[in-house]
Amino acid sequence: MKNLQAILFCGGRGSRLYPITDFYQKVMMPIGKDGKPLLEYVINHIKSFGVTEFIALVGYRHNLIKRYFGDGSSLGINLTYVVDNPNYKGTGGALYNARNYISKNDLLIYYTDILTNINLNDIHNFYRDTGSKGTVWVDSSWKIVDGVVEINEQNSITKISHKPVDKIYANTGISILNSDIILILEDFVLNYSKTNLDLSSDVLPRLVQKKELFAYDREHWWLDVGSLKRYNLINDEMISEKFGDE
Repeated sequence: MKNLQAILFCGGRGSRLYPITDFYQKVMMPIGKDGKPLLEYVINHIKSFGVTEFIALVGYRHNLIKRYFGDGSSLGINLTYVVDNPNYKGTGGALYNARNYISKNDLLIYYTDILTNINLNDIHNFYRDTGSKGTVWVDSSWKIVDGVVEINEQNSITKISHKPVDKIYANTGISILNSDIILILEDFVLNYSKTNLDLSSDVLPRLVQKKELFAYDREHWWLDVGSLKRYNLINDEMISEKFGDE
């Protein structure tokens, strides 16, 4: 997967994790017996599949991230930081703000409050086999209705919704997109003067309309660490089991 560039969304304030995030950037919250930052587990997992080019989209308390990870060389990666621009808001705006650093490779989109040990090679192979412009990892076993998709029998995504459906396919926040996604963002900004952009609500529906977005429908362990309740689910034994910490 050396032809893949990882895009790490690390800019959020993490209001649901208050008061922890008064002191930490949420991706710097310590987990595991060694108290390593959440983001370190994410980066090491992605790197284990041969990905070495990373872009961190940062904002709130970004100096904490920079101070710890530097240029990424200590982890064997190249890490570039793009600080949020107030003129471009939302996840889509943050990605557009990084347009000058985006390569022609496929993009691994990763919301970094997600922990998983899923095989990223399998997702990338599925993406390439479909010949599509995007693949979203979805999970029908997830119980929280927040960012769901509807798919047909060919696993093509037919609709993105924030309302319950008969069978829920939760968007895990991990996807692979063709770098041409920047052209869609550019169209919004230049032709519609829209600079507050959400990937799920604004950008991915464009791919749905063109039948170019597919769902990688697999049940696999993952944890959204975006709230105190779910952060408290993490324990040393879980991290050792899922990530092989000794």
